[in-house]
Amino acid sequence: MNGSRSHNPNGSGSSNGRAEKYEDEKRRIIESCFSKMDPNGALSESYITHLRVSEDAAHPQNPPPPSSPAQNKKPRVIIIAVRSSGRVRIHKARENTNGSFSIGKTWNMEDLSAVESFANSAAATPEQQQRKEWAGPTGFIVTLAKPYYWNANSAKEKDFFINSLIKIYGKYTSGKVPQLIGFSQKEMDMILRPPTILVAPGLHLHVLESHQAVALSVVRLDLGTLVRRGPYSREAVPGLRPNTSHSNMSRSEEPTEEKSAEAPPERKRPPMISPATTPNAYGAFKPRAGGAAQKFKAALADAPSEQKPDAETPKALEGPAPEFPAPEPKPEEQPAAEKSAEPDLPGLIVSAPTTGPEPIEPPRRSNQQAKYLASLGLDASVLDIRGLEIESILSDFGWGSAGMQPKKLEAFEADLKREIARVEAGSWLNNTDHNDERVDAVEKMLDKVIAECDELEGLLTLYNVELSSLNDDIAFIEAQSQGLQVQTANQKLLHSELQKLVDTISIDTRQLEPLRAAKISKPEGLEAIENSLLLLYKAMITIDPAIRQGAEIAEGASGMGNSELSNMRALQEKKKRYLQESAIFLKRLCQHMDMTFGAALLNTRDAIARQNAGKVSTKLDPATHDFARNALWQYSPLLLFAKEIDLQTWDNLLKMYQARARPVYQEEFRDNATAWKKMARRPTGEEQDLLFTSQEKDTETLKTTARKLTVKRSGTLARGLRSNSNEKSDKGGRLYPYEAFAGALDEMSPLVFTEQNFVVEYFHATSSENVDFADAVTSAPPHARQGSNLLARRMFEADRAMAKRVVEVMDDIFSFWPTELQNLVEFVVNSDPLQGVGILACLDRKLIEYEETNQDFLARTFQALQTRLLGLFNRFVDTQITAIEDTKVKIKKRKGVISFFKTFPHFSAAIENMIPPADDLERLEVRTMVDDAYQKINKAMFESLKVIAKESPAAMAAQSAAVGGVGADPEDKEALNYHILHIENMNHYIEEVDPHGDLVLSEWKEKAKAEMDEHMTLYIDAIIRRPLGKLLDFLDPIPTILAALPSGTPPKEIRKGIEALRKRVDKHFGDADDPGLSRNLVTKVLGECERKYQDVWQQLISVNNDIYGGEIDVGSWGDEIAGSFKGR
Repeated sequence: MNGSRSHNPNGSGSSNGRAEKYEDEKRRIIESCFSKMDPNGALSESYITHLRVSEDAAHPQNPPPPSSPAQNKKPRVIIIAVRSSGRVRIHKARENTNGSFSIGKTWNMEDLSAVESFANSAAATPEQQQRKEWAGPTGFIVTLAKPYYWNANSAKEKDFFINSLIKIYGKYTSGKVPQLIGFSQKEMDMILRPPTILVAPGLHLHVLESHQAVALSVVRLDLGTLVRRGPYSREAVPGLRPNTSHSNMSRSEEPTEEKSAEAPPERKRPPMISPATTPNAYGAFKPRAGGAAQKFKAALADAPSEQKPDAETPKALEGPAPEFPAPEPKPEEQPAAEKSAEPDLPGLIVSAPTTGPEPIEPPRRSNQQAKYLASLGLDASVLDIRGLEIESILSDFGWGSAGMQPKKLEAFEADLKREIARVEAGSWLNNTDHNDERVDAVEKMLDKVIAECDELEGLLTLYNVELSSLNDDIAFIEAQSQGLQVQTANQKLLHSELQKLVDTISIDTRQLEPLRAAKISKPEGLEAIENSLLLLYKAMITIDPAIRQGAEIAEGASGMGNSELSNMRALQEKKKRYLQESAIFLKRLCQHMDMTFGAALLNTRDAIARQNAGKVSTKLDPATHDFARNALWQYSPLLLFAKEIDLQTWDNLLKMYQARARPVYQEEFRDNATAWKKMARRPTGEEQDLLFTSQEKDTETLKTTARKLTVKRSGTLARGLRSNSNEKSDKGGRLYPYEAFAGALDEMSPLVFTEQNFVVEYFHATSSENVDFADAVTSAPPHARQGSNLLARRMFEADRAMAKRVVEVMDDIFSFWPTELQNLVEFVVNSDPLQGVGILACLDRKLIEYEETNQDFLARTFQALQTRLLGLFNRFVDTQITAIEDTKVKIKKRKGVISFFKTFPHFSAAIENMIPPADDLERLEVRTMVDDAYQKINKAMFESLKVIAKESPAAMAAQSAAVGGVGADPEDKEALNYHILHIENMNHYIEEVDPHGDLVLSEWKEKAKAEMDEHMTLYIDAIIRRPLGKLLDFLDPIPTILAALPSGTPPKEIRKGIEALRKRVDKHFGDADDPGLSRNLVTKVLGECERKYQDVWQQLISVNNDIYGGEIDVGSWGDEIAGSFKGR
């Protein structure tokens, strides 16, 4: 935090806030997860550090794309902690709503094999560049048996956590380093560099400018042979002579961290030489014989008595002394003020040339004067003794004297000014005369002081050199002391670890006795067995961690069990004995579990029988299987022990359970499938009318059937497929076959789903469970063990080998189920081939439901059924298209609505009622398949209709009429039949087909409307010429016969022509198979005829008005047209 303040003063508040938040999270994590005590009264696990991250549920192992939904992001906390046994573990926890934390997954630190960062990685491929951009500066991958991608809140938090993680790993694995991916060289150096060792700091160089010109004439020593140079943090100032006393003294200074923080800068420090800080420093050094110190003492002894310092009142040298730092035997330095106050070492004193005067007692203020000051409100201490002189001067001038005449204030002021002027005028001359002798005395004293300081400088330099020579010795002694302390602590820790190790691998025979004699079925016996197994398990894992066959050992992990311990002969014998004990117990466990599985599943069968009470039911209750499972959960840790120690025994236990569970499910599923078959309705024969392959019937039967279908209109046979429950109850509660299949699948699949989850959780057949046998035993007592919610979805299994083994188990337990489902599919499809579409829709929904789960068996079974049904449906569609194309050859009656146009509306309605609407959000694959079938069938229908029309004798005539060719006979019956055939079939398609929102059906319906409009226009043009032939013959060539005058047409002829036209149209379209449809079509055609009459009438009026100016009487037969067509 100090660093953050120095770099960003404005961000100190945010730094404090982050630190407080981190400390609060740390406190809550410790309270929630690391407050449990072991039997010795110590914490069973201690917190080290943590990091808040987020992970993506859809992309747990790689950086998620930016488009990944926000609901996939899950906040988590990664925690590093150490158990009381010394094992370091990594936990993944989540924060609860009440602020506590819950651990969800745990890894051992030795499982760490790689750490990948993306911030400074060099992308070699576009894919790596994309991963780097998606991860950003805060994403990283940690490989703990498998990779996990996490995203930190900030880059600094990520870097700090990775640095801590790698250092903890290195310390825990004796210096090993996991694989580091994506780190720059600078980051690698920072992470892998050894911890900084604090060495003796360098010597400060301080050179005083005021002393650079002083000639050291008293003492000149060559210190090159005396000084043993220690490590320096700075180099000497350029130009400083190495042989002078200044330079040697400057190199000898050794400030410490505390000194730099507390002492003032050299340029502000007062020029005082501080005495040593402790009395011991005085006796710790003895000057060499014949040195400067001895010379100095001899000079003092030879000095006259009057020049020796006074023993009672010594005076320190008053004046600016050279600033030479005193040598410091200790790294800590006290402030100058405290040092000067300590009288442990006497300071060096330079005496004055004269004898010391007697001490003079300063004058004191009288009581009267103190009273005056008090009355004026002045503090006497401020004036000190100066106020006394002022008072005496004022008294001399007659101020306040009772014996003198009081003067006026102006006269008193004039006297004072005059005296001040006299003093100022004569002060310089007087002072100069009186001060000459004192100035000479001071100069002599200064010369002597300078000489003494030069000699003192040499002495201090000698002290400095001697003390500097001890630096390396002191540093070596301190390092030896610290090394001994560390060695002692390590030896104690090693002794403790070895003692624990010996206690762990040493197991008494009596402790293993429950494995042979205790009853597994009794709670107390089971608990005793688990305690013995726990001792046995810890001992075997300690001797050889590789014995855990069900666990993955991180590559490159090193430990005692892998090297020293596993190779010791004595421990090899123990390991062999422990393995024999575990093999004997596992054999006993297999015998017990075989009987336990049989009894538990027998209870399940009895519960199912009681629930059905002698009658076959269509309902399957997963709760009936939970009764047996509740009795098995207490043995789950024993199965985990078998998986970790002996995989063959674990596999045998799985096979025992498979053999016991298969008959129960087989009988239950067979009875349920039979019940659903009974619920399905039987074929009535009407189903064949929905297919194009139905045989041609005679005319009378076909007409009867068509009339029945017409009464029902567009949903008719297919309407029952969407009937509600009340309508079904009227038919005796019967279901359509595809509904019976869907009901059976809805009842059976949850039982298969829960059974697989039970096998995975009970037998620990998953790689996502990071719990060993010791944790499983201590998590809960036997009577309190329960499984999790078996109906909950499990994530996709990453270990494909384990997933394959689970699928093999499910294949063995439910080996009968695919055949049972296939028989049910054949039962449905044989009764009505169209029902296969409903089955496909049901399978599509189930595949979506179990997508991205661990239910590989269910998905594989449904996909196999779906693939087979798709093939059957494609063959069914090909058969229907063949039947449509064969109609153009077999058809005898080439008029009216063709049979496949009659069938298609009911065919499409039946299919649409079995699948979700086309605009439904749940877009199933069956919708694409059905749309392709619609496309093929409609294309075949329309093409067959054209072929049938072209094969009629009037094909050429119809084509001539279509293009208005010369010589086309409008009264040709075969040509009219060509148009009539198209109009009737297109009209039937438009009226009967309901698109249900499907785009393909809507497109074909629009195409049918276009075809009908085209042929309707040609048909009207042909039949309108009989009643209006003369007028049309006149109006058509009107541009060439503008001068000709038409004759009027009497209304009687108009009515007669319309009546004949009505009969003709009724003859063409009224004799259809469906009277209701033919009546509507006749009305529609007559309406088009009436419109054409009106157009001719308006054209005649327009010609009369435009060309002949209204001179011709064309009659008023416009009203006759409307009345005649309405039958008046």
